Amino acid sequence: MKGSNTPNNTAASNSPPTNYWKEFRLKADKFMKKTQEHALGEINPGGYYTAIWCRDASYILRDWFLSGANIDKILERLRLIWSHQITSSGEEKFIYGRGSPETKFESFVANKYLHREFEGALPTTIYHDKKNNFSEVYGQNPDIDSTALMISTTSWILDVLLKEPSLGDTGNHRLISTSIHRSSNPKLPSANSTKEAIQSSSADLKSSSTTKEKQRVILDYVIPRLRKGLIILTVVI
Repeated sequence: MKGSNTPNNTAASNSPPTNYWKEFRLKADKFMKKTQEHALGEINPGGYYTAIWCRDASYILRDWFLSGANIDKILERLRLIWSHQITSSGEEKFIYGRGSPETKFESFVANKYLHREFEGALPTTIYHDKKNNFSEVYGQNPDIDSTALMISTTSWILDVLLKEPSLGDTGNHRLISTSIHRSSNPKLPSANSTKEAIQSSSADLKSSSTTKEKQRVILDYVIPRLRKGLIILTVVI
């Protein structure tokens, strides 16, 4: 019948014009450029919060990895977070008690006993800048999710790196950490050597000449601390 619309004509009339998709692409590109600097900026939440929150950082680092961000930057941030793992040596100050009824909602500097009691856990927040270098545990005890989420993210990223020859390496060889080839029940590094381990890791990074070598240094530093975090989770759970 004259004037009637066939199915093809109806579909054509309902589809957006070509200039609509062009405009959409332009807006999408503009949005990505504007937000990329924030999404791939740093692992702290941003704005008022200058500290690194381990829970937030676990999701941020996972997003960075999925978005194809620089793998060296991701591994270096993992090293930074695990360098603030609580140890029995008590070399790095951490405070605890905020928000806990048991401490009357007051914060205190942890003593040596608490350093030994909480060894292996990650703090709730990490203050790591030119003015501050300490950590804080919210409440009376370390929260399980801060440590568990960071273990999950770190393990997942390392697992993908170790399985994919094309990631984390400029050649065709897989990135392998010497820590992985140690015994199944290894002796964990002494807590008293934490400061020396951090300095040694930093020195090794500076002396490493290739990306592959730098990544291996970071893995050798992170993996033993990852195991120590798993130990405290088994004790708590």
